[in-house]
Amino acid sequence: MKTIQNDHYAYREIWSEEDNEYVGLCVEFPGLSWLAHSPEEALHGIRKVVAEVIDDMQQSGEAIPEPLASKQYSGRFIIRVPPEVHRMLALEAAESGVSLNRLASARLTHSGNTISCTKREIKQFSQNQSGVSRIHCNKDHSRLDRSVRMAKRPGKSSTEH
Repeated sequence: MKTIQNDHYAYREIWSEEDNEYVGLCVEFPGLSWLAHSPEEALHGIRKVVAEVIDDMQQSGEAIPEPLASKQYSGRFIIRVPPEVHRMLALEAAESGVSLNRLASARLTHSGNTISCTKREIKQFSQNQSGVSRIHCNKDHSRLDRSVRMAKRPGKSSTEH
């Protein structure tokens, strides 16, 4: 089976110490993976498996996951933090003269999400925003209603888990 052309799904490959090989993954199909000796083979393999699963899903009338890149996002999500973190952020926002929402959005947008923004960066971020957040959260964590499959290189067996 050929891979899908222009499928727009989110693929990546990572090294697996346990398997001593590269693993190809697809975000929209979290139960699928492909093991290979090179990152290129892992990427090609997972794309092939996704194409096969989509073909199977089409034949059985199942809903096919929409690529994350094609989804529309509201720019709004809710996050729970410990009360002491909430207090600290609220104080920092007040000291910076911005809303807690602007502070959190600036923090998530700048500096790899881990380093505090300066007051100037927060105010600049607030001035540059047009009410649309650049941080997106997928509200619909849909999963396949099927058995999870793990595909391996030819010569290795596929495993249901």
